[in-house]
Amino acid sequence: MDLVVITLVTLIIARCLIQNIIKMLYKADNGICITQNYKGKEIVAIGGIVFIPVQLAAVLQLLLQRPEHSYVYLSYMFLLLSMGFAGVIDDLAGDRRIKGFINHVRSTLMNNMTTGFLKALIGILSACIISLRAAGSLAELILNVLIITLYANTVNIFDMRPGRAVKFFLAMAALLLLSAEGRLAEALPLIILILTVFIYISYDLREICMLGDTGANILGISLGYFSSLFLNFNSKLILLIILIFLNMISEKLSITSFIRKNRILSFLDSLGRGQTDNR
Repeated sequence: MDLVVITLVTLIIARCLIQNIIKMLYKADNGICITQNYKGKEIVAIGGIVFIPVQLAAVLQLLLQRPEHSYVYLSYMFLLLSMGFAGVIDDLAGDRRIKGFINHVRSTLMNNMTTGFLKALIGILSACIISLRAAGSLAELILNVLIITLYANTVNIFDMRPGRAVKFFLAMAALLLLSAEGRLAEALPLIILILTVFIYISYDLREICMLGDTGANILGISLGYFSSLFLNFNSKLILLIILIFLNMISEKLSITSFIRKNRILSFLDSLGRGQTDNR
């Protein structure tokens, strides 16, 4: 019963915070939080920042009610805050002319560090810190670090149209929860995030705000962290191959073009926007 109360209280907080934080960011005097989307419409660029205070409120309640899982909750919040910070830096100071991880590395090696490289560095270091205790072997440690880091970038490459990255997160999170059987208490931060995303998605679909790197990082590391927690070694290996494939193909092909050419994916992608986007 206490878990139901925690969830309900958090969702009430989420509803209030999401609406007011987006309004606050939109009214910022210097316009630093505003960007143009693919249509040229001005919207809030770092809408995904709303997940941070919501998850903080949720984890605080969980720590009080389920202290036996404190390591899981605190490790998750460490990752979320670390990657949320990296995302904010990327959203506000990132050079959008540099695309792809290889180009970020090349630029950094030429003494021009990019926010994309900094984000990857923070992701790897953070994932290493929380995986040192959880991993049963060196191979699993490497798997966990790569999954957590790559998942953040994978969600980001889907964030090119309203609602797309959010739908990807919801689909992958639903599949992940199937692997959390018997570990409901540990999965609660993810469950609460899923419910919060259902509140947020209407703002994304209506082009009031976008996730930005901040939100994509948070959703991505959430999937990555709980995948490292709930999946067995073989499942992690398969997931890693899929993530590598998605990140490699995004360097060469347009995800939008690929989705547009598939009738089912195109329908799911445009669902909730009111009309199919052919751009």
